[in-house]
Amino acid sequence: FGSSSAGLIQSLVSRHCRPCERFSCRARLLVCTDMAAVRSTVVGNSHLEAVGVVQFEFWNGATFQMYSEEDQHVLQEALEAYPRPSEVSLAGGMYVIKGFDGVEHGKAVQMNTSTNFERIVRLKPPYKLGAHLPAHLPDGAFHFVFEDEQGEWQPYSQRLQYELSQSARCSPPPAQVFFVARGHSYWLVGLDRLSNGGGELTQQNLKTGKSRRVAMWSGEAPAAAAHRAAYSRSGAASSSSLASASSLASSVPAPITAPRLLGSGPRAASSETSQKKKSSAPQASLVVPFVPGGPAAALAAYWWKNKGSETRE
Repeated sequence: FGSSSAGLIQSLVSRHCRPCERFSCRARLLVCTDMAAVRSTVVGNSHLEAVGVVQFEFWNGATFQMYSEEDQHVLQEALEAYPRPSEVSLAGGMYVIKGFDGVEHGKAVQMNTSTNFERIVRLKPPYKLGAHLPAHLPDGAFHFVFEDEQGEWQPYSQRLQYELSQSARCSPPPAQVFFVARGHSYWLVGLDRLSNGGGELTQQNLKTGKSRRVAMWSGEAPAAAAHRAAYSRSGAASSSSLASASSLASSVPAPITAPRLLGSGPRAASSETSQKKKSSAPQASLVVPFVPGGPAAALAAYWWKNKGSETRE
């Protein structure tokens, strides 16, 4: 160091380092240098607030999957670095994130260093990095449509409507968005140009390279609007049915408490059958055998004496 620099460092040491008999001046200088490095890290955290904490995801072949907490920490630190690195190693060099300096625009891929297999890496939408301007979006609800082979505009599925709208709300809006529809992989290109209020959107097939025009229309997608209308109608019909059933129940007279002989249903049918069996069965009667001089003879003499004369007359 020069004499002026040495004097400045010595002045900093005398101001910020507590004297200690165990450390020499050189040792105290090294300690203060480490403290300065820590302070620079703390100051660097102000850059973290400007960038914002985001979540990193990679495409696993079926959906976007979150990185582990350890990998998230490594990628977040790389995102805060200035200048931002173009490549970041993970898992001890097993994977390399290439194009990391353009991760917010869908330009990053994860490459397996053993197989060279690549996976798409993205920031989970919606995200906000620094003071970037969002895309110029329609007021209120909006949806995406693409141009089919006949030149007709067709809406995307409800799942894709949600995913694409989340990406459109990012700051900065990504230059390209990866999505899968009907087993095919596509890029939606041009969301970043909407921040200036212009530009066109296109859908590009990753396998064939074929492009289609894409537009953003105000209002809900037709399928969502029809589903909402049907849900409203079903809700109104249910309320009307409940009200009708309630009024009908209040107008029904009280049930009759007298026993019913016939009715409907298995239990009533079995009751009716048993009733018929009872009616067709012979009625039981008291039979007293006639024995001369016995009780039957006395009863017959009594009846003949009192009723038999009336019959003869």
